[in-house]
Amino acid sequence: HTVSIAKRDLSGGELLDGIGGFLAYGEVDTAENARGLLPIGLADNVKLNQPVKQDQPIPLDAVELDEASLIVKLWREQEKM
Repeated sequence: HTVSIAKRDLSGGELLDGIGGFLAYGEVDTAENARGLLPIGLADNVKLNQPVKQDQPIPLDAVELDEASLIVKLWREQEKM
């Protein structure tokens, strides 16, 4: 799994800009360690609802995912397996 890591101190209310953006980068980790963390593939146009320190993983509960989005729906299905 590739989790999202903050490139700098991030504030609540910021909109993540996805792979190749200025706010987060991806780091590979085990499935066990990645639980509860935002996959980098879901980090595009996602609003933070709490701050995250530089070089810290971005928790899933720190963002507002668009549950109507196809990619989020497919990811949720994959996580059930």
